[in-house]
Amino acid sequence: MEPEYISLYRHVMVLYWPWLWWQLRIITRWRIETGRALLIDTDRRGNIHIRAIGDDPRAPRPGVIKAPVSARLALALSEPLPPFVPLSQRTLGSSAAGSGLGLSGPQHTLGRRRFAKTEAPIPDT
Repeated sequence: MEPEYISLYRHVMVLYWPWLWWQLRIITRWRIETGRALLIDTDRRGNIHIRAIGDDPRAPRPGVIKAPVSARLALALSEPLPPFVPLSQRTLGSSAAGSGLGLSGPQHTLGRRRFAKTEAPIPDT
């Protein structure tokens, strides 16, 4: 007798133990052959009711699910972008700050952006 089935024998009347044993023997053999798990229940007369059957362990499992990512979500999860530098303020060669963005000291002021020859404050987000 399997130790996992002891609680079923406590529930069934003694007269029906052979019937319960026969059904459990068949179910145990099926579980070993298929590798699936079962959720079973029994009544007072030893009749077994299968409530749920587990997944087949030999069945192919789905790989990594690749969901489509919107452009806004990709931008939100990406690394921060370098500060905006208008084309007219970019310089060739190395900059004084050493950032590699082509910024030169007095032409780039922090906290301000230049659009179409007008200065506008950087929006606070």
